[in-house]
Amino acid sequence: MKFCIVDPSAARVEIVEANDLAAAYPLVGLKRGEVDFGTVYRDEEGWGISITVFQFGLFKKVEEAKYFSIGNQLYVDGAVLFMFNAEGDTVNWRGRPPPVMFYRDHHEVEAAIQAGRIRRPVTAINDEVLWRWPDAQR
Repeated sequence: MKFCIVDPSAARVEIVEANDLAAAYPLVGLKRGEVDFGTVYRDEEGWGISITVFQFGLFKKVEEAKYFSIGNQLYVDGAVLFMFNAEGDTVNWRGRPPPVMFYRDHHEVEAAIQAGRIRRPVTAINDEVLWRWPDAQR
């Protein structure tokens, strides 16, 4: 199958082939059992793009993390993106990768947040903020 990988260490976005999603993880330093999934895009017909990242990436020390964004969402370290159809099945990547912005360090990330280009990652329950980037994991 075809997947899209994002490697912020090399500022690289590439379409790759792998037997399955988990087989693409090592290409960007991900390990099975240490990942989290999110939706990058979903259209009105139900197909879209999902992302797989290190589950605790945003909690890394800012000096150790490599950052990128897709749209206004911040991500840390390597990622595998995959397409899904309206039934939720993973399908071959088609077309070009989404636009990706790479950041040299956490200072550039903070500048992008202050300029309104990306959102500050937060964890909140009932509008009470429990955590906000760049705080390390507690």
